[in-house]
Amino acid sequence: MQFKKDEAKPEFPKHAGLTGSEFGFRRSGFGFYAKCLPLPPAGENPMLCGMSDKPLTVIARVKAQRGKEAEVLKELLSLVGPSRKDPGCINYDLHHSQEDPSSFLFHENWASQEHLDRHLAKPDLQAVLSRISALVAEAPQITFWDKVG
Repeated sequence: MQFKKDEAKPEFPKHAGLTGSEFGFRRSGFGFYAKCLPLPPAGENPMLCGMSDKPLTVIARVKAQRGKEAEVLKELLSLVGPSRKDPGCINYDLHHSQEDPSSFLFHENWASQEHLDRHLAKPDLQAVLSRISALVAEAPQITFWDKVG
């Protein structure tokens, strides 16, 4: 995660303390990071103005607490099928690290920021975020990417 030079890194409890209604995204001047913030309504994220008309890639890393990997995997897998059916979803793939059994990674491509915002506001996604908040070792790391080639 990247932070502004004068910005303190957020403190997250061991289980990250994320609940569905508090999880959101904020853009810093040097990149993106996940943080417990109110999620703006679909298409109204002021930090991402001007990005709504182009595709974007999302990389989301989730680290389960040791011994909770199977529970986290089950919750994350429950998002794959429904998310792939969301309007604007180009791909929504869940990966599991070969080196660290507690690490999971989503690779997602969305037709626009507006489509992603609507996906993030979905009750099923918010419910999973709420359920895994006590199962993760740290806050999920979310980065946003533009295709350049």
